[in-house]
Amino acid sequence: MNSHRLRKKVSNLYYGWRMIGLVSALRVLGGGLHQYGFTVFFLPVTQDLGLTRAATSLAFSLARTEGSLAAPIVGYFIDRFGPKPMMLIAASMAGIGYILFSWVDSYTTFLVFTFCSAGSPTSSTSQG
Repeated sequence: MNSHRLRKKVSNLYYGWRMIGLVSALRVLGGGLHQYGFTVFFLPVTQDLGLTRAATSLAFSLARTEGSLAAPIVGYFIDRFGPKPMMLIAASMAGIGYILFSWVDSYTTFLVFTFCSAGSPTSSTSQG
């Protein structure tokens, strides 16, 4: 009976507020996992590739810069085609980028694959 009452309260809630709640939850997950999750891999990447911390930081900083520069273009495509196709493309690009990380064996490939993953529309639209 309590779940029925809760469901009724949520269904009576204005649709816009439900969307804000959903997007906020997704933003927390996306920001935590995609944007700030690199700190978990920072030292292993530095040690495995024999990089300095500055070189590793540069790759992640350039990826964030690239994502913010792509945001206006991604915004245009979201306005033109809608969010569903863009999220499908974004998830595909991010997934491919993460799979490609398993093949990293040099700093150059690390930079290229970081940009492939960071260049996804989700990272561009979640820059803040």
